[in-house]
Amino acid sequence: MSRPLFTIASCLALWGVGGALAGAQSSDAPPACAQPKAPARVLQAAQPVVLPEQTHYGIGGSVRVAVSVDAGGAVRAADATSSSIPLFVAPALTVARATRFAPEVRNCVPVAGRFLFDVDYDLPNQIPPQRVDPVAYLPGAWRCTAPDAGARTLIFVRSGKGLIESDGATTMLLEPDRYRIWRLRGDAYSGWAFPWVDETWALSTHLAKDSAARLQRIDDATFALATAAQAERCTRVAAAP
Repeated sequence: MSRPLFTIASCLALWGVGGALAGAQSSDAPPACAQPKAPARVLQAAQPVVLPEQTHYGIGGSVRVAVSVDAGGAVRAADATSSSIPLFVAPALTVARATRFAPEVRNCVPVAGRFLFDVDYDLPNQIPPQRVDPVAYLPGAWRCTAPDAGARTLIFVRSGKGLIESDGATTMLLEPDRYRIWRLRGDAYSGWAFPWVDETWALSTHLAKDSAARLQRIDDATFALATAAQAERCTRVAAAP
């Protein structure tokens, strides 16, 4: 179950108010209620729905949501502050809005507030097999040619649980995370990819690099590489290191 996590700003604001109230009251004055102070909490968490992509690719994910509740605990706003991939954002916001919260209590009075709420999507029980394991298939040097462009060499080297790709000018790290999502980090860009369970492996990038790439294994020594700019055929020219 997800639990609320207060932001640093909220914690500081609560501490400041509590200190002022404590200084204004007599130390031996009886409390006005049984629980004069309490943080916001989850009363009943809505359960995330399993997405088709989770089952198809065998993936999980997480979204951190900033939730604003009124003094009655009703959700007034919910906005994603971070996510493993965009796929989970919209359904996570639905979960947050459907969750029942108890508001923060200050000096016996429920008050409106804003805090962080995590929505987690677990890995499915059955993980589908990969059509191609990139770490086993790609390491080595590949000569890539396109009809209207010169040839270039792509080199893949194993690195931890993933790969490092280089074409001599740029370098990219490809590595799966704990949700089985591949993370792509390169020179001034980043991106992600699902596991290679389909015929083609789609690598999505953003920031400075604006075109996605698709790899299709033809045989042990050949794959096709397609981007918005061109289509290449890559042939292995060296054994895997």
